[in-house]
Amino acid sequence: MQQNPRDIIVAVLTIIGYEDDKEAYADEFIKNGEKQAIADAIKALPERKQEEIKQQLFWTHVQEKTKAIIAANVTPEQYRETLQKDVQTAFQGLIEEIIPTLGVVIQ
Repeated sequence: MQQNPRDIIVAVLTIIGYEDDKEAYADEFIKNGEKQAIADAIKALPERKQEEIKQQLFWTHVQEKTKAIIAANVTPEQYRETLQKDVQTAFQGLIEEIIPTLGVVIQ
């Protein structure tokens, strides 16, 4: 059974003794991954298309309109693949950052 990413992050934070709000950290971690995935998916488009999207987004301040612009230019598959890569990279960075502190906890 595959756990949801939020639960995995909360579990890791519990294991390492993170004392602040684990759920809030996990939510922010995932939200940042989603934002990065959108940015990276757009960066993968041809430069002309990127500029077109930037112009459309510049004048848009409504979240639903922003989502529609992105959905019209990035396929769900592109987004999922980019999201998976970006969150995996960020999670790996988190683990690499805490590994030095684990030795102190274990000893």
